[in-house]
Amino acid sequence: MIHKKYRLCAEVLILCLVMTLGACSTDTIDTWADSTALAWFEDSDPFNYSFVTESSQTTQTSQSVAIQLATPVKNYARTINIEVARPLKNSQSKVDFEQTVKVEAGASAAQLQVTFYRTPNLKNEIDTLVLRIAPSADFQPGIEGLTEKVIVVTDTFIRPQWWDSSVTSNLGDCNQLKLSVYYAVFGTMDNVFGETMWGNDAQVAIFRLNEYAKEHYGVQYYYL
Repeated sequence: MIHKKYRLCAEVLILCLVMTLGACSTDTIDTWADSTALAWFEDSDPFNYSFVTESSQTTQTSQSVAIQLATPVKNYARTINIEVARPLKNSQSKVDFEQTVKVEAGASAAQLQVTFYRTPNLKNEIDTLVLRIAPSADFQPGIEGLTEKVIVVTDTFIRPQWWDSSVTSNLGDCNQLKLSVYYAVFGTMDNVFGETMWGNDAQVAIFRLNEYAKEHYGVQYYYL
């Protein structure tokens, strides 16, 4: 009886092993196809460009927008198609872009070249263009929510992404004059305050903004 019991257990184990191997068969598991290739923009943030800090001689400029890829690396060049999802609002505005982005042999990422033009209407407005990754013979649109990119162009200051509610509490509402003073004081639109508005860097920066605002406009920076 003991031997029969062990034999029965062994038969059950063998049956389970066969079923497990069958379940792991490549016939039932989705595998990475060598032809599968996906493309998407690096992030969901708008790509902002302003001519306001450029010299008056600058009438156009080209910028790179990062594209991420999920694809087996190839030893030959491939292409990604780009199309307009939503056009510029003002017919005077002009932005050119590569409708076909080249992915170099061996590359695991790509760059979309966008050319911005300094048109007169941008002195008084911010215009937007939305671009979309479209299917091509080599790539399909990838991660949902990252296949479109908002392109922003202007010749005015753009509210920085770091100007959040904490900055507003300390500096007041964001406006063109405040941003122009900020650039005049620091020579950049990057965040100079650090991680908190209560830190040493932020307090020194606020002091400098206030000194400039009082000298040129007679009030503290908050009230500009």
